[in-house]
Amino acid sequence: MARQELTAKGYQKRLRKLFEKAGLMLSREQHTTLLKKAELVEKAKISEGEFESLDTCKVEFKKLQERIKLLEAQLTFEGPDENDFSDDHLPDK
Repeated sequence: MARQELTAKGYQKRLRKLFEKAGLMLSREQHTTLLKKAELVEKAKISEGEFESLDTCKVEFKKLQERIKLLEAQLTFEGPDENDFSDDHLPDK
């Protein structure tokens, strides 16, 4: 009874190794590596403005609309700064 294949757990371990070796199943390390890469790609898509679904696009659009309303309210409350109309920010010709 020295062989592990006699128990169900040993059989499953051996079967998993066999499938991994044949390339039909990912090892646990490969699986976690692929998951991490997928998360990074998803974060990059979101930061670049790409959305996975229409619903996520709508949610982000509403957030941006609220942000615009807040900024417009701040501008009307504070009024334009006199420095905003100076030519200091324009390049010399």
